[in-house]
Amino acid sequence: MDELYLYYKVRTGDVGAALAAFEALGLGAAAPRLLCRQDETQGSLGMQTWMEIYSSGSDQAAAEAQVAAALQPFIQGARHLERFKPLRK
Repeated sequence: MDELYLYYKVRTGDVGAALAAFEALGLGAAAPRLLCRQDETQGSLGMQTWMEIYSSGSDQAAAEAQVAAALQPFIQGARHLERFKPLRK
């Protein structure tokens, strides 16, 4: 199964509310890893780039849809999706 990588911009002023919305989902083991671009942790230019990583073992479709809906009010611009698959099984 593929792994999903989604990235998008969040306004620095919305970081607290966006993170609270993500955590309120309570996805447990199905939750993606949520990362912030290292050179933007202080919110350069008023924005941060966030990335969600969904492992191949999780219920990707359901979790991704829930996170997308919860974070939609905070995402600036496009939400980019990329899929990767293992080179070896």
